[in-house]
Amino acid sequence: PNRILAIDVSSRRWRRLTTPPLDQDGYCMEWCGGRLYVAGGHTGPNAFLDSLHAFDETTGLWEDMPPMPHGCSAAASGVIGNQLFIAGGYTEFCALAFSATLQIYNTVTRAWRLAAPPPEFGPSACGVVLDGKLFVFGSECVVYDPQSDTWAEESVPWRAGFSTACAHEGRIVAFLGNGTAFARAADGTWSPYEITYGAGRYAVGSVLLG
Repeated sequence: PNRILAIDVSSRRWRRLTTPPLDQDGYCMEWCGGRLYVAGGHTGPNAFLDSLHAFDETTGLWEDMPPMPHGCSAAASGVIGNQLFIAGGYTEFCALAFSATLQIYNTVTRAWRLAAPPPEFGPSACGVVLDGKLFVFGSECVVYDPQSDTWAEESVPWRAGFSTACAHEGRIVAFLGNGTAFARAADGTWSPYEITYGAGRYAVGSVLLG
């Protein structure tokens, strides 16, 4: 079943939190301002969604929010301040039609706007926020600076096999499918990062509630 799970860090116990509001796949999920946001995704081979919903953990209910200007699935996302960033994604699976859009939602004014379009960064991309910038990892690493509304490419120490990434203690840690990982320091340099999971195991994304 299509479920969203939560873990209590103190008790180390998992529980079923909710299900995606439209039972979709390929959606973006971010925590912002005390609520869980789910954007886009797809419900079929060519049924791409422009939807945005917010989940209130206290009531257990989803709220319909203003839809995105452009529907997409498998986009990269991140939160900077009170703004939700939805970058790229796809509008057709058969042709892998990349959506060269950066859609930004203000959770206070509840309004969308479009920003500088991103370069194509490939499928299965992952968004990570660090130092007020959105890093998107896929076949390439591209970085969006909201202050200048510009994208820049950044070199990474791997050529293929990227799985996922996260921000931790002022660094970005990127995990590869072969069981290795790299950490990005504040000066932009990368170095091997020691991890304990075995080769061929893939990490997945997560968000923190509370």
